[in-house]
Amino acid sequence: SGVCVHILLLSLLQLLQGNDSEHNSRAKQSKASLEQQIRSASNVRELLSIFNSLDCKLWKCRQKLRYLAGFDTRSRSTRFASPYYDTEILKSIDDEWQKTQCVPRESCVDVAKELGRSTNT
Repeated sequence: SGVCVHILLLSLLQLLQGNDSEHNSRAKQSKASLEQQIRSASNVRELLSIFNSLDCKLWKCRQKLRYLAGFDTRSRSTRFASPYYDTEILKSIDDEWQKTQCVPRESCVDVAKELGRSTNT
């Protein structure tokens, strides 16, 4: 909530600050548009994205770290994970996976020929 207050204060300061040359209608329209965007923001992420600031990037990073911290690193899926990945092994795994998914279609046709069935079913 401290971040929200900080962002709201920065937003209001940005709206209130202005140059003396901002008396033309274009500047007033952009100011009104910015105010409308701030008022319509329904959460912190939307508010931060209006300004596309460093605060937004930091907030997203903190959210991701919180999400990743929730994973159990002792789970079976990560316990036996390889410390490195060989690109050739990953490519062969991907090729085999694609064959089981019948992608591309030529794989389906080859399997159908072996089984003696039509691929139009």
